[in-house]
Amino acid sequence: VNQVAEIVHQITADYCGGANKNIGDAFLLVWKFENQFIKEVTNKQGKIELKLKKINRVRQICDLALICFIRILIEINKSFKLAVYRQHKELNARMKNYKTRLGFGLHLGQSIEGAIGSMFKIDASYLSTNVNMANNLEENTKTFKKELIMSGDFYDYFPLDNDRFAILIADVSGKGIPAALFMMRTKSLIKSLLETGISVDGAIQRAHVQLCDNNDASMFVTCWCGVINRKTGEVEYVNAGHNPPVIRSHGVYHYLKGKANLVMGGYKNANYDRQTFKLEPGDVIFLYTDGITEATKGNNIFYGEDRLLDYLNSTTTINARSITEGVIKDTLDFVGEHEQSDDMTLLTFTYFGEVEYTRYEYGCEPSDYDQAHKDLNDYIKSHHIAHDKKETIVICFEEILTNIIKYSYEENKGEIVIRYYISKEQLSIVFIDSGKKFNPLKKDDPDVTLQAKERKIGGLGIYMVKNMVDDIYYSYQEKHNILMINILLNKKGN
Repeated sequence: VNQVAEIVHQITADYCGGANKNIGDAFLLVWKFENQFIKEVTNKQGKIELKLKKINRVRQICDLALICFIRILIEINKSFKLAVYRQHKELNARMKNYKTRLGFGLHLGQSIEGAIGSMFKIDASYLSTNVNMANNLEENTKTFKKELIMSGDFYDYFPLDNDRFAILIADVSGKGIPAALFMMRTKSLIKSLLETGISVDGAIQRAHVQLCDNNDASMFVTCWCGVINRKTGEVEYVNAGHNPPVIRSHGVYHYLKGKANLVMGGYKNANYDRQTFKLEPGDVIFLYTDGITEATKGNNIFYGEDRLLDYLNSTTTINARSITEGVIKDTLDFVGEHEQSDDMTLLTFTYFGEVEYTRYEYGCEPSDYDQAHKDLNDYIKSHHIAHDKKETIVICFEEILTNIIKYSYEENKGEIVIRYYISKEQLSIVFIDSGKKFNPLKKDDPDVTLQAKERKIGGLGIYMVKNMVDDIYYSYQEKHNILMINILLNKKGN
């Protein structure tokens, strides 16, 4: 690891960046943006955000980061010192089939906890406040059996204001680094235009014109972009030559019929029409790229649109993560060991209608536990939650709260915030504490086939919670542990 670190640090410095070895044996590589490229902007909620003034500077930094990574790969493979380790008989006997793997992910945004004193950086560890990119990239390389993932596909989702939420998916022509860079440009353009408040068709139209400018490589991108009104369920969307999404309505999935406009970045005078449809609570939008439907096994047999639709209609859950993971598994089961030539990208959005929000704060004393339990029971009663769901909620609530009180804070000094979000379809409970950083989802599941006296102590409670709820997430943000559980209220059984 130290020999790899020496190469990583030296080459990163050669390409004007800085390297930290601060996430296990992974490396966080950082490129700062100079102050003259940063400006303060007040958003619609009245909060000050930092923005970059010149997109060309962003592209230069992104290029430096990507070239730096490729150079690191080359130098590691050329290293004489590492070659000696590879040929060391005792090491090979002790660590059979040992490999050094490197993954690369780009994120443009504000620094996490001011790493390396920078307000802005490209961060290979975090893709958003909720997703650890380094771990996610490693998991994806295992899932898709690829040691290098570089995609021209992309998806995104983000709030525009208190009522509107944007989702999009796209597929850039071509492969490799040019497609990845064109993808980053497209994604940045669409998001920044939508955040100005213009309509979805206006944003796609303007982004298209800018993509046509200086497009010497004649690249283009297919895109589906929708803006959802979270109160009414109204969806305004533009389809720029992309695959039609699959919509779950009244419990049945079907392909959304609508006009497919021309691709973006091609014919500059193309126009993009806005279309609409309406979601009801429990409805689902499933977006995908042709890497899913054109996934192949022997003799060029495609996974296809019919199989995708059949699989979705065979599911009973409306949980977005379960749907997404299910389609990935079904696709990979279909293709088997056959090499795939295209990226597989998908995004699932479940609409729950208007969501009611309630917030409580507690300390870590026994009296706080009693009060939190009373507040939970009052909340369940006031919202008329069914008895079978009440049992699940109470058991999971007690297990999580007990763990926080016992292990997060020393001497029971600290604050716990509990948030409830409820709609007709789902209850979400979020637990927030500023105690010791701990992700309970990383704990190994106990072997429940063993007798209790034969099992290692610990882990059974969170294992039970994971199997009782419909979904569970953990993230660490601004020195706070955040654990969220989701329970579908209309689903039969636990």
